[in-house]
Amino acid sequence: MTWAVYALLSALFGALVAILGKIGVRDVDSNLAVAIRTVIIVFFAWGIVLVQGNGRDMWRISRHSYTFDSFGRGYGALVAVLLQGSEAG
Repeated sequence: MTWAVYALLSALFGALVAILGKIGVRDVDSNLAVAIRTVIIVFFAWGIVLVQGNGRDMWRISRHSYTFDSFGRGYGALVAVLLQGSEAG
C-alpha cells in the first residue's frame, strides 16, 4: 500500500473514533470525555510500545522533536476548546 492509502485509512478511522466516542459519552462534559479517551489511548499506545520492545528508543528522540510535537498537540487542543464556544462547535 502507498502512503496515500494509509493516510485515507487513518482519516477514516480517526473519524470513526470521534463519532463513536461522541455517541458513547452522552451527558458527559466534552473536556472530561476527551481526558478519559486520552488516558485510554496512552495506556494502549504504551502497551504496544512495550510489547514490541521499543521503549528504549524513546531516549533517541531529539528535544526538538518533542518540543514541536507538543506545540502541535497543544495547538490542536486549543482549537478544539475555542470551537466549542463558537457557533461552529
